[in-house]
Amino acid sequence: YGVDHAPLLPDVVLLLLTCMDAACASAAVREMVAGSPRYFPCGGPTEHAAWCRTFAETVRHFYPETHALMEEIGATSTEGLAPIFARFFVTVLPHECVRRIFDMYLCEGYKVLFRFGLALIASFKSEMKNMQITDVLTWWGVVRSLAYAPAFDFELLQKKAYERFLGRRLGRRRRLPGRRHLARALKLNETWPR
Repeated sequence: YGVDHAPLLPDVVLLLLTCMDAACASAAVREMVAGSPRYFPCGGPTEHAAWCRTFAETVRHFYPETHALMEEIGATSTEGLAPIFARFFVTVLPHECVRRIFDMYLCEGYKVLFRFGLALIASFKSEMKNMQITDVLTWWGVVRSLAYAPAFDFELLQKKAYERFLGRRLGRRRRLPGRRHLARALKLNETWPR
């Protein structure tokens, strides 16, 4: 298809196959690859690592205490963020939620991963701080158990993902980074994994 590195592609194909036949899914993937930067922003492993680093820095900006815990257990590394940036949330959210996020991804592109990744962390950060989590697998296991709990509300998660402002620090609210800011941060972070 002309994409060198797209960790999301296998799960994207599987999500497409849940709602259309193989020929239509193949055509959809071809169209997505043609618009590659919108759907698959990572041109290679270096860019993928830069994407993960940019997300980790955004978490640090909005939720410094949660970031410190994530950093300590390795959940801010490229491998640690795989449930978001390599697996499209399929390992941590119920299938119906993943399909709804996928619908938004088809309309808006990769920024949806950022929005819902931050919203997921914002939704569970207080519960996570009170637990003795020592490794990244446990971190995502706890996120999964909270997301599968009867009290989980996807509508609330979606609201958090699309709030104009996230977090409070020193009495000020901060904006979710826009595409231009993300593009600049990605460019700066391309040197990080080397």
